[in-house]
Amino acid sequence: MKKDRAKPTAEPSPDFLSPAPTAEQAEPFISVAEGAALLSVPENTLYKLALARRVPSYKIGKLRRFRRSELIAFAEGFRVQAAE
Repeated sequence: MKKDRAKPTAEPSPDFLSPAPTAEQAEPFISVAEGAALLSVPENTLYKLALARRVPSYKIGKLRRFRRSELIAFAEGFRVQAAE
């Protein structure tokens, strides 16, 4: 005699239980070309900075990606004050 086994059904969790995305999670990634254009530097320069871990980046498979806000914060660190 076979026993009846109910298969568990996967119910989606309600939206109100999932945490709200942070500002960083909602910000899209940009490519090396877009990041280089943002900083007005050659793509090769930005890629080398990322490989040397001088600029924050994300490795997604074989692709290197950046957050716009992190690149802007990186550039702000090199601001030169005007002489008085």
